[in-house]
Amino acid sequence: MEIFLKNNRGFSWENHNGVLIKGFIHQEFQKTEVKDSIKRFESFLKNNNQFFSLVYEEEEYVYAAVDHLRMFPLYYCIENGNAFLSDDANWIRDQLCDDDMDILSSAEFLMTGYVTGRETLYTKIKQLEAGEYLIYNRQKNIIEVKYYIDYFSENQLNYNKSELMESIDSNLIHVFKRLIKNLNGRTAVLPLSGGYDSRIIAIMLNRLGYHNVICFTYGKTGNWEVKKSKEMAQSLNYVWHFVPYTKKKWTKWCNSQKGKEYFNTGNGLTSLVHIQDHMAVYELKTKGLIPEDSVIIPGHTSMLSFSGYPKDHKDVEDITMALIKKHYSLWNWNYKNNMKFKDKLKNKISESFDKVNIKGKAEDFFYQWEVRERHAKFICNSVRAYEHLNYQWCLPLWEKEILYLWINVPLEYKMNKIIFKEYFNKEFTNIENENINHNKQTNKKLIEAPKKYIIKNEIIFNNIIKLKMIYDYFNHPFDWSRMVKFKRYINGIKNGANCINSYLVEEQLNVIKKREI
Repeated sequence: MEIFLKNNRGFSWENHNGVLIKGFIHQEFQKTEVKDSIKRFESFLKNNNQFFSLVYEEEEYVYAAVDHLRMFPLYYCIENGNAFLSDDANWIRDQLCDDDMDILSSAEFLMTGYVTGRETLYTKIKQLEAGEYLIYNRQKNIIEVKYYIDYFSENQLNYNKSELMESIDSNLIHVFKRLIKNLNGRTAVLPLSGGYDSRIIAIMLNRLGYHNVICFTYGKTGNWEVKKSKEMAQSLNYVWHFVPYTKKKWTKWCNSQKGKEYFNTGNGLTSLVHIQDHMAVYELKTKGLIPEDSVIIPGHTSMLSFSGYPKDHKDVEDITMALIKKHYSLWNWNYKNNMKFKDKLKNKISESFDKVNIKGKAEDFFYQWEVRERHAKFICNSVRAYEHLNYQWCLPLWEKEILYLWINVPLEYKMNKIIFKEYFNKEFTNIENENINHNKQTNKKLIEAPKKYIIKNEIIFNNIIKLKMIYDYFNHPFDWSRMVKFKRYINGIKNGANCINSYLVEEQLNVIKKREI
């Protein structure tokens, strides 16, 4: 097997007694654990709560593994008797001289912005999924891939509300104490929005006495998140920066060498690059406003809201259809004749549920797909922007303690993150959040009926989406829609474009096909 590990931006590959490790490993790896028992190797992987990739060679076998969110992706292939393993999918593509993009994966990428499962945009190139490891047998020239994580358990927390909030608090304290230890005095840089998740990071660092913190936000001047972000940073006595986003800045970024390089190389033949933070961090870096050894800590979280979950589900088919409706939506299915792939992609989702250990709760099917696909391959993959600018990152709200806690919270408390919002407001504010204010339930009921009607009426719903798209072109808080020329933007709306990513996936596919790297 030819192994090529070249990506040392942000985090570097380090040799620990013959084991190549990238990221956070807080338990000494013993090579004898692999030789003695695969179960011991799996136990080692399970007991690491943070983010890592690992490659280990011995005479007969090669072992490689990624963490529970595959935050440092690894790719592999066997073709014509040759085996390859790399952290760079394009390097494997070059070894294969492969220019034939997989048709189904390409259609899926166009509809979602990422390729699900072990597939990439190229049929012969595979990737390790979240919570997987591989064993390559040199003598037989075969690769075996296994899951080592049971995401779900039958140990649902039968706590009352008060006990659940205490459990959330104790888990957060444990995770953030470890984060502070990892920071080791370095500057924590927080992309601070008006949402709960980024604000809880700022609050927990302050609560535990870590004050070397810089906060920033970005977007159109005057948008509501800017005000919320500034107020939070000032209340904690943290340095705060605002990076205004404008059409002129987006045009300059798109045409800059740094912007093109990131867009052209950050996809891993799997994911649409996440452009939201890159421009802001690049500007702060070039102005010397954040130190070179800073660690960026975005508010991505495993405490998902279950938005789109079909409460009246009957079976896995209902969950599959809900995922299709929610996530396969960047374009209308008729665009570029993608309708012919819809049934195959539905089957792909259904078959993915057979690969992991799920105990039977329907919401677990929904959650595991969200974690392993959308969040691992798109949302959390946004950290590639920080690495591209040579910064390290941490994702405290995605560490295993938080993930396992949220998995076992009863569904009634997970919906719309109700228990987390109540925890936040109880612990850190003196006011009750509007989303859980019982005095507003009457008003909520008044709009619930027409909202359901609109969602179920496809014609009305689609027309509202189109009107929102036009509104966003001039008024989006990030002002990024105007990267696209208005004529192309309107033509996209006619074909069912859903957001700025609808246009970017087309551009990303064209870049990959042309090998503009």
